[in-house]
Amino acid sequence: MYEILELMGQGTFGQVVKCRNTTTGELVAIKVIKRQPSFHIQGQKEMSILCILRERLDESDRFLQLRDHFLFRGHLCAVFELLSISLHKLFSLQPGKPCMAITDIQMIAFNILQTLALLKEMKIIHTDLKPDNILLKSKENVHDVKLIDYGSALLESDNSNYCIQTAYYRSPEVILRAPFNCAIDMWSFGCFIAELFLGEPLFPSGKETTLMQMMVKALQ
Repeated sequence: MYEILELMGQGTFGQVVKCRNTTTGELVAIKVIKRQPSFHIQGQKEMSILCILRERLDESDRFLQLRDHFLFRGHLCAVFELLSISLHKLFSLQPGKPCMAITDIQMIAFNILQTLALLKEMKIIHTDLKPDNILLKSKENVHDVKLIDYGSALLESDNSNYCIQTAYYRSPEVILRAPFNCAIDMWSFGCFIAELFLGEPLFPSGKETTLMQMMVKALQ
């Protein structure tokens, strides 16, 4: 049983609430997915990906930990370890144009690259790497981060469907509807790391034609 403590966030998928396990006292985050069939199916796919990651016991600290999952009044619910704020939220709390020191960026990049390397080894594409989906384990250590939200993740062997990455971090393959693989996560990683240094998105547009023009100009 879980006791709801507070709402942590919400989106198109549903909402995330901070809860306490009434048996163990552990604080957790529970993702409550909307009851619509499409969201339920996507949630089931997310659970299957997270179960694959959970089997990597030797690398458990690299991945978001799925504690449990269950149905409640028709809602698929996923129980996760409780993490701290996102890098996006951390930046929003800073005045002016936030940017990070190179040494801080290097340490964050190292942690995320370790995760991406393991995902590539398992042929899993995250598809939505961005500052909102990178959470600090605690506010005391900005370098110790985890990649979250596998709601859009898929296996490389299951990439027949068009993947929609968040616009600012969308790769050329996805824009051009070309075949794609784990490399699209590395593109998003590059955009994200540049943003940490610049203090603003590298390709700030929601229009794909404009995104391509920006990419061509930046990469010559």
